Amino acid sequence: MKATVATTRTKSKTNAKTKDAKSEGKRILKELGWPIDSGFADMDQEFWDFTTEHLFGQIWARPGLSLRERAIVTLSVLLAVDADRGSINHIRYAHNLGITEKEMREIIIQVGYYAGWPKGAHAMARFYKVLHEPGNGFVKPETKAKTLPVSKSKATVSPVKKAVVKKKLEKK
Repeated sequence: MKATVATTRTKSKTNAKTKDAKSEGKRILKELGWPIDSGFADMDQEFWDFTTEHLFGQIWARPGLSLRERAIVTLSVLLAVDADRGSINHIRYAHNLGITEKEMREIIIQVGYYAGWPKGAHAMARFYKVLHEPGNGFVKPETKAKTLPVSKSKATVSPVKKAVVKKKLEKK
Protein backbone atom coordinates (compact mmCIF):
# COMPACT_ATOMS: atom_id res chain seq x y z
CA MET A 1 0.00 0.00 0.00
CA LYS A 2 2.75 2.48 0.95
CA ALA A 3 4.69 1.70 -2.22
CA THR A 4 1.62 2.46 -4.33
CA VAL A 5 1.12 5.79 -2.59
CA ALA A 6 4.80 6.71 -3.07
CA THR A 7 4.60 5.76 -6.75
CA THR A 8 1.46 7.83 -7.18
CA ARG A 9 3.04 10.83 -5.51
CA THR A 10 6.19 10.49 -7.61
CA LYS A 11 4.07 10.22 -10.71
CA SER A 12 2.14 13.38 -9.90
CA LYS A 13 5.39 15.28 -9.27
CA THR A 14 6.73 14.02 -12.59
CA ASN A 15 3.53 15.06 -14.35
CA ALA A 16 3.80 18.53 -12.78
CA LYS A 17 7.44 18.82 -13.88
CA THR A 18 6.51 17.59 -17.35
CA LYS A 19 3.70 20.13 -17.58
CA ASP A 20 6.05 22.93 -16.47
CA ALA A 21 8.80 21.87 -18.87
CA LYS A 22 6.32 21.59 -21.73
CA SER A 23 4.95 25.07 -20.99
CA GLU A 24 8.48 26.44 -20.68
CA GLY A 25 9.44 24.76 -23.96
CA LYS A 26 6.48 26.38 -25.73
CA ARG A 27 7.43 29.74 -24.22
CA ILE A 28 11.01 29.36 -25.49
CA LEU A 29 9.81 28.36 -28.96
CA LYS A 30 7.54 31.40 -29.02
CA GLU A 31 10.43 33.66 -27.96
CA LEU A 32 12.61 32.12 -30.69
CA GLY A 33 9.82 32.86 -33.17
CA TRP A 34 9.48 29.20 -34.09
CA PRO A 35 6.23 27.41 -34.87
CA ILE A 36 5.00 25.36 -31.90
CA ASP A 37 4.51 22.34 -34.21
CA SER A 38 8.14 22.29 -35.56
CA GLY A 39 7.23 23.62 -38.99
CA PHE A 40 7.93 20.27 -40.66
CA ALA A 41 5.00 18.40 -42.21
CA ASP A 42 6.78 15.07 -41.78
CA MET A 43 7.70 15.49 -38.09
CA ASP A 44 6.36 12.87 -35.68
CA GLN A 45 4.24 14.77 -33.15
CA GLU A 46 5.24 12.59 -30.19
CA PHE A 47 8.93 13.16 -30.99
CA TRP A 48 8.35 16.92 -31.31
CA ASP A 49 6.47 17.04 -27.99
CA PHE A 50 9.43 15.26 -26.35
CA THR A 51 11.82 17.76 -28.01
CA THR A 52 9.72 20.72 -26.87
CA GLU A 53 9.60 19.47 -23.30
CA HIS A 54 13.19 18.33 -22.84
CA LEU A 55 15.36 20.27 -25.27
CA PHE A 56 13.56 23.61 -25.23
CA GLY A 57 11.81 23.34 -21.84
CA GLN A 58 14.86 22.19 -19.90
CA ILE A 59 18.09 22.83 -21.84
CA TRP A 60 17.25 26.08 -23.65
CA ALA A 61 15.48 27.41 -20.54
CA ARG A 62 18.58 27.11 -18.35
CA PRO A 63 20.14 30.29 -16.96
CA GLY A 64 23.67 31.28 -17.90
CA LEU A 65 23.37 32.07 -21.61
CA SER A 66 20.95 34.30 -23.45
CA LEU A 67 18.77 32.74 -26.14
CA ARG A 68 20.88 34.58 -28.73
CA GLU A 69 24.09 33.08 -27.31
CA ARG A 70 22.49 29.61 -27.21
CA ALA A 71 21.36 30.03 -30.80
CA ILE A 72 24.88 30.91 -31.98
CA VAL A 73 26.39 27.93 -30.11
CA THR A 74 23.69 25.60 -31.43
CA LEU A 75 24.01 26.89 -34.99
CA SER A 76 27.76 26.42 -34.85
CA VAL A 77 27.46 22.81 -33.70
CA LEU A 78 24.70 21.93 -36.17
CA LEU A 79 26.64 23.48 -39.05
CA ALA A 80 29.85 21.72 -37.96
CA VAL A 81 28.16 18.31 -38.05
CA ASP A 82 26.36 19.24 -41.30
CA ALA A 83 22.91 18.64 -39.78
CA ASP A 84 20.60 19.65 -42.61
CA ARG A 85 17.29 19.08 -40.80
CA GLY A 86 18.54 20.35 -37.47
CA SER A 87 20.06 23.56 -38.77
CA ILE A 88 17.38 24.84 -41.15
CA ASN A 89 15.00 26.18 -38.47
CA HIS A 90 17.90 27.63 -36.51
CA ILE A 91 19.00 29.46 -39.67
CA ARG A 92 15.45 30.39 -40.65
CA TYR A 93 14.53 31.99 -37.32
CA ALA A 94 17.90 33.39 -36.17
CA HIS A 95 16.80 36.89 -37.18
CA ASN A 96 14.21 36.78 -34.35
CA LEU A 97 17.15 36.91 -31.93
CA GLY A 98 18.82 39.81 -33.72
CA ILE A 99 21.27 37.72 -35.75
CA THR A 100 21.80 39.64 -38.97
CA GLU A 101 22.49 38.36 -42.45
CA LYS A 102 26.07 39.55 -42.11
CA GLU A 103 26.52 37.79 -38.75
CA MET A 104 25.05 34.58 -40.17
CA ARG A 105 27.56 34.65 -43.02
CA GLU A 106 30.39 35.16 -40.50
CA ILE A 107 29.17 32.26 -38.36
CA ILE A 108 29.11 30.02 -41.44
CA ILE A 109 32.59 31.14 -42.55
CA GLN A 110 34.01 30.63 -39.04
CA VAL A 111 32.48 27.17 -38.72
CA GLY A 112 33.43 26.25 -42.29
CA TYR A 113 37.07 26.98 -41.65
CA TYR A 114 37.25 24.73 -38.58
CA ALA A 115 34.73 22.02 -39.52
CA GLY A 116 35.65 21.71 -43.18
CA TRP A 117 34.88 23.82 -46.19
CA PRO A 118 32.30 21.41 -47.69
CA LYS A 119 30.26 21.72 -44.48
CA GLY A 120 30.52 25.50 -44.73
CA ALA A 121 29.37 25.33 -48.36
CA HIS A 122 26.38 23.17 -47.38
CA ALA A 123 25.52 25.63 -44.61
CA MET A 124 25.79 28.60 -46.98
CA ALA A 125 23.50 26.81 -49.44
CA ARG A 126 20.90 26.32 -46.69
CA PHE A 127 21.25 29.98 -45.68
CA TYR A 128 20.92 31.06 -49.33
CA LYS A 129 17.71 29.01 -49.56
CA VAL A 130 16.31 30.73 -46.44
CA LEU A 131 17.32 34.18 -47.74
CA HIS A 132 15.21 33.57 -50.83
CA GLU A 133 12.09 32.51 -48.93
CA PRO A 134 9.37 35.15 -49.02
CA GLY A 135 9.38 37.27 -45.84
CA ASN A 136 12.54 35.63 -44.53
CA GLY A 137 13.01 38.33 -41.87
CA PHE A 138 16.71 38.97 -42.35
CA VAL A 139 17.67 42.60 -42.73
CA LYS A 140 19.62 43.02 -45.92
CA PRO A 141 22.80 45.10 -45.64
CA GLU A 142 22.41 48.53 -47.12
CA THR A 143 23.48 48.73 -50.72
CA LYS A 144 25.20 51.79 -52.05
CA ALA A 145 23.00 53.78 -54.36
CA LYS A 146 24.33 54.36 -57.83
CA THR A 147 25.75 57.83 -58.08
CA LEU A 148 24.46 59.79 -61.01
CA PRO A 149 26.41 62.61 -62.58
CA VAL A 150 25.31 65.94 -61.11
CA SER A 151 23.71 67.00 -64.38
CA LYS A 152 21.38 63.96 -64.37
CA SER A 153 20.55 63.94 -60.69
CA LYS A 154 18.21 66.30 -58.94
CA ALA A 155 20.66 66.75 -56.10
CA THR A 156 21.75 70.23 -55.22
CA VAL A 157 25.39 71.06 -54.74
CA SER A 158 26.35 73.46 -52.00
CA PRO A 159 28.10 76.72 -52.99
CA VAL A 160 31.19 75.64 -51.03
CA LYS A 161 31.38 72.37 -52.94
CA LYS A 162 30.99 74.24 -56.25
CA ALA A 163 33.85 76.56 -55.31
CA VAL A 164 36.13 73.62 -54.43
CA VAL A 165 35.35 71.85 -57.71
CA LYS A 166 35.84 75.08 -59.67
CA LYS A 167 39.33 75.63 -58.12
CA LYS A 168 40.33 72.04 -58.93
CA LEU A 169 39.25 72.50 -62.53
CA GLU A 170 41.12 75.79 -62.82
CA LYS A 171 44.37 74.18 -61.65
CA LYS A 172 44.19 71.64 -64.47
